[in-house]
Amino acid sequence: MSEVKRYHVTDSGLVEGQALGRISVVLASDYDAAVTHIRDLELLAGQEMKSTELATNAGLRVCLERDALQALLTAADERADVLEGLLLAAMPSKVCKCRECGGTSLTWYSHIKSNSAVAEGRLRTNEMSCVFFLGCDDCSETLAWVDADQIAAYLPISKP
Repeated sequence: MSEVKRYHVTDSGLVEGQALGRISVVLASDYDAAVTHIRDLELLAGQEMKSTELATNAGLRVCLERDALQALLTAADERADVLEGLLLAAMPSKVCKCRECGGTSLTWYSHIKSNSAVAEGRLRTNEMSCVFFLGCDDCSETLAWVDADQIAAYLPISKP
């Protein structure tokens, strides 16, 4: 530290400055201030290390979360591919393009339909069924439909 004054010892006492071949000393108050300053610098360095460690841990957590989300997305994509294959297998004929407009942009949709004349909101689960239908994205033509029961026949049975 530049604020610490150094003295050298002579026959007449302490003289400010340094001299060759003489013993140099500092005042106790200057020494204490220098030690405190060094301790403060070490504490700051420790806090910076902790901040760096926290940032590294946060980065690692983000990477792990990203990998977990990617795994979930991959599994969902695989399930969608399997279900699309099941839908195509359950269809009576393979549809590749729209018979109305010739468009090839086709999408599967699902719909819950009522099997009774009961008012909406008072239905039981056995009075409803699910239907998948293939629609043209260009002209909204319905090209094919399949009952969910037909799809369920192709699904594997898993035991708990």
